[in-house]
Amino acid sequence: MSGPTPKAQYLYSRHVTPLRSCKLPRLYGKTQKSIQNRPSSECLIRHPTELAIRPNTAHPEVIIDSNNVYVRKQSQGFSGDNDYDLSDCETDLGDDSEVERYYTDETSQYRYLCEQLGIIPCSTIIRQLKKTWVNLSYSQMTSLDIRAFSTLLISNTKITALNVSNNDLGSKGVIYLAEVIAENIFINKLEMSAVNLDETGFKAIAGALLDNRNITYLDISKNNIGKRSAKDLAWLLRRNDFIEHLDLSGNLIDDVTGTEIGPAIASNLTLKFLDLSWNHIRRHGARVLVESICKNVELESVNLSWNGLAEFGCRAFEKHFPKNHTLKSLDISHNRIGFHTLGYFLKGLKDNDTLQELKIYGNPITSDGALTILTVFENSTRALKEINIQDIPIDGRFKTKAWELIETKELKIKHGDLRKKPAPLKERGQSIDDFNPLLVLFEHMRQQNLRLIDLFRNLDANNDHSITSDEIQAGLAKFNVSITDCQTEQLVNSMDRDKNGVIDFSELVQGKKYVNKIRRSSKAVGNDKLAEMLEGLEKLMKKERIQSQAKKSAERRERRASRLPLLREKT
Repeated sequence: MSGPTPKAQYLYSRHVTPLRSCKLPRLYGKTQKSIQNRPSSECLIRHPTELAIRPNTAHPEVIIDSNNVYVRKQSQGFSGDNDYDLSDCETDLGDDSEVERYYTDETSQYRYLCEQLGIIPCSTIIRQLKKTWVNLSYSQMTSLDIRAFSTLLISNTKITALNVSNNDLGSKGVIYLAEVIAENIFINKLEMSAVNLDETGFKAIAGALLDNRNITYLDISKNNIGKRSAKDLAWLLRRNDFIEHLDLSGNLIDDVTGTEIGPAIASNLTLKFLDLSWNHIRRHGARVLVESICKNVELESVNLSWNGLAEFGCRAFEKHFPKNHTLKSLDISHNRIGFHTLGYFLKGLKDNDTLQELKIYGNPITSDGALTILTVFENSTRALKEINIQDIPIDGRFKTKAWELIETKELKIKHGDLRKKPAPLKERGQSIDDFNPLLVLFEHMRQQNLRLIDLFRNLDANNDHSITSDEIQAGLAKFNVSITDCQTEQLVNSMDRDKNGVIDFSELVQGKKYVNKIRRSSKAVGNDKLAEMLEGLEKLMKKERIQSQAKKSAERRERRASRLPLLREKT
């Protein structure tokens, strides 16, 4: 595998210690010593008033001031594939080279640069040149597209947020972007998710970030950052005193990487939010990372979901979580935490005095584990306000205790079935209120032999192509199917995917697919209780439908009987 390119080594060498032996070649006509001792004032612009005509280190053939662009005449023209020379980085513009003036607006400048590079101008870039936030995600950009855009970005003072996620930039594109980040001090938010960031590109970005200390939001998720970049990532975290939001989700952070970056996280003094979800953090790496997160004195929100903390991580929480006094939100969902390992975590949680939100769903902690969580909270006076166990099965004991905690300690528990205080089974008979309203709705459709479009039209009273909660109640009442306000709210929330308060036809289709999936699973071996429940709902709704029809028939007979005397008098 080839080593880092000279440009990446150049950015990286300005902040590396002498112990880090990287033999650099003679770059741009200067020795390694002169490059490392170069004053930072030659690279950074401290104020917009200093935007005079100055050398463009990323693209030396183009000179940009705050209003105009100049291009030096060359004997062989300008090609995007040739290596360019930066020998004029520190020279005065009053040389013998001939300079021609071209365009004065940014759009024309960008079009001209694309023409010289032989690429098609990106309409997404042209539309956003005058905005403060530029979103170029999913734009199919390549390294040459970034090179043309970075030429304008070097002296741009308007753009403060840049999103280049989900583009195959490669090593060259990332290096072009790193050169811009090193010189533009107005960008404070950078999103680079899924840009094919390799080891060389990460070194370039790390070096550029230490030049530009104004970036507070950094997203480098889904970039396969792992063992090869572990030391560079730890080096960036250790020397970082500016980034507050760091997203490292969807990478290859494993035991080795976690052990390497753990001490750097513990010593960081600026991070407020850290996302390490969807990685491979397990065993010793999980223990080191949990310990480091608990020792950090600034972190307020941490996401460790979809890893493998298991017993190693829970034991680390037991030992170090009581010493943490800053963490407010913790997500450890889907981490292979079983009922027996849950006890280690709860021992540390019991003595923590700052955690307000806990997400622990997706773990096999069983109903007894869910009840144990509530018991620990009941015996503690800590700051916990919200628990999310949305997919963990619960029983009657949990519902009763949860209702008591909601009333006494104002605890919010996210669970689909927790809607009202449950009455003892002996004190209530079986009714429609005991069933999922989504099953009730589509069982009604099945028994009435309605198509899905017919059901939608029957419920859509005002023909606005959407269904509200009031329309659902009124529409079902016409067929003598009565559901409570809580059930209606639960029905809307379960199908409202875009969270706009109404249900459109596509959301109704998804709800029907979900119910069909439940019906298919009820036929599998071992799901006798589910099949029995669906059968009970069918019999109950059929019984109520027959009773309502009989009641209507009796009312019609009474009306006819009341009209008979009047007809006899007329005859």
